[in-house]
Amino acid sequence: RKLADMSIATFTFYFDIYEKHYWTQMLDAIGIDETRLPPLVEPCSVAGPLTADAAQALGLTQDTLVNVGTLDHFAGMIGTGNVRPGGVTLSTGTVMALAVMAQEPAPRDSGIAMHYGFLPDTHVMLPVAESGGVSLEWFRRTCMPETGYDEMNRVLLARGGENPLIFLPYLVGTNAPEFDADAAGMFWGLRQEHDVFDMAHAVMEGVAFMLRKNCDAIAAKGTKPDHIIATGGGAKSPVWCQLQACRSSCRGKRKPPASARPSSPPSQTDSMRTMRRPRRTASLWSPATSRTRAPSWKQNTAASRCSIRPVSRRPASEPPAARSSKFQAHSGRADPARPMARFIANR
Repeated sequence: RKLADMSIATFTFYFDIYEKHYWTQMLDAIGIDETRLPPLVEPCSVAGPLTADAAQALGLTQDTLVNVGTLDHFAGMIGTGNVRPGGVTLSTGTVMALAVMAQEPAPRDSGIAMHYGFLPDTHVMLPVAESGGVSLEWFRRTCMPETGYDEMNRVLLARGGENPLIFLPYLVGTNAPEFDADAAGMFWGLRQEHDVFDMAHAVMEGVAFMLRKNCDAIAAKGTKPDHIIATGGGAKSPVWCQLQACRSSCRGKRKPPASARPSSPPSQTDSMRTMRRPRRTASLWSPATSRTRAPSWKQNTAASRCSIRPVSRRPASEPPAARSSKFQAHSGRADPARPMARFIANR
């Protein structure tokens, strides 16, 4: 028999996620009779046993039960233990997607993509930013094709310096939390002392600020994110994970690589390395030791962020004022739109 999982039925735009039935007004508008649609069922529920034909084709018995399943992002939430409000399952792949269990009663006018959740009578916010991991993928392919991501991370970890360069990650316009198809990406503050690794760091940080803007938008609608669990290709980068934790002001977690995992099956808590939210210091996950070490981080409490200590490339004999001028553009860096607004106003 045919069934419709309610977490995926959201995408049809004729399923009422709050009343849990098909949206009659929409069906009438598009001329579809409800009898032509499959019955709605709760996600992750049991649909029933295999039919005889299916059991024979699969080499299974007819006692095998079929689970309805759920949306892939929601399966990721379950797999990372994110099953209550407060957690963010962050997927930084080609796009950046945030999956957040909404505080009930879920708002109906949040302006954030809302889905029926994988647990009965729950809802999940699922904002998606198209210019996520694709921003770094584009930059590496275009500007440093001979450099792999491992080498990029190694160099950035070794430098450990603050980077005043700003990147707006709007290569394909922007959607969540702002919707503007005409928005364009750009580097701001580019100078001759910058190299491709500075620019790569700026790309990562720009996407991290977009994460922060989405977290702020979610918090403004009644669900305050307090920790982030990183998944997807972006989670392999300790630099990017640290930037996401610092710029979003949330604790972050990511799975360590297989080579760093213990031989015995770890608990869910032990299997995740924590990227601390900024307080006095922040911790950096070290792939080489699979331990947490504390480098020299500088905390700007007014901006509620943590950052890498600035390392000047100018001669030590240069006057302090001249050395610090490189970083003056970084003041007020909590929101990249602030210096950008000044730039646009002066055009």
